[in-house]
Amino acid sequence: MVRAGSAPSITLDYGGPPVGVLPEAHYDEDVIYLAPGDTVALYTDGVVDTAGSDLMDSSRIAEVLAAYRGEPVQGAANALMAEVTRLSQGTVADDVALLVLRARRRPAADVDSDGHRGGCGRVVSNQ
Repeated sequence: MVRAGSAPSITLDYGGPPVGVLPEAHYDEDVIYLAPGDTVALYTDGVVDTAGSDLMDSSRIAEVLAAYRGEPVQGAANALMAEVTRLSQGTVADDVALLVLRARRRPAADVDSDGHRGGCGRVVSNQ
């Protein structure tokens, strides 16, 4: 996740089976408050494994997202996919799923019980 402005990025490297695949899997949850402009990338292992190198990891993903802070979110998604394709030399061998989201400002009347105006995202992990 890349914070808006110059705030440092946050990496959530939770692993485990995909949600819903194993009915008996246990997942922990974290709550993360998003401020307007924060960008989150959710991706499968194909994004980092397909590249076939250690160059496409969570820190590289954060760098690409940060480069597109002021741009439309579609540009960030396109840039990430272009980087995966470049690093894999044009042959993407694994399945790739990527979702890039950017938080928008909520109406002033839409404040949660803790007084937060940003969105709230729940992160699920099996750790």
